[in-house]
Amino acid sequence: MNFQTPSIQWGALAYQLWDFVDSQKGRESVSKFFIQPFITKHFKKGWYLSTRDALWSYDWRSKEWNIPLGFRLARVTKFGEQPVNLFIEPLYQPEDNGLAAEWSIKLNLTLLIPK
Repeated sequence: MNFQTPSIQWGALAYQLWDFVDSQKGRESVSKFFIQPFITKHFKKGWYLSTRDALWSYDWRSKEWNIPLGFRLARVTKFGEQPVNLFIEPLYQPEDNGLAAEWSIKLNLTLLIPK
């Protein structure tokens, strides 16, 4: 079979965290929502442009967002016979809880092991 990759892929992963038994005195309760939206556009010769794989979060207790924004510019290619995924991801965090850098960049090389 030959499955062609659609030119655009999109979706989201989401989950909610709650605590329901407070076994530790003095510990604050937890209620956080996480969502990881994604969209990827495929181009010729293995190139693609995608949103960065970062979680957005909302803390229902403190009413604070953590929203990392970024994109991935990448190419799936080969080094000799070895398939690889190369990408660069700049990231900007306009809203955060003070634990992350406002700007960051990620460079990556992933070895791909086909069947």
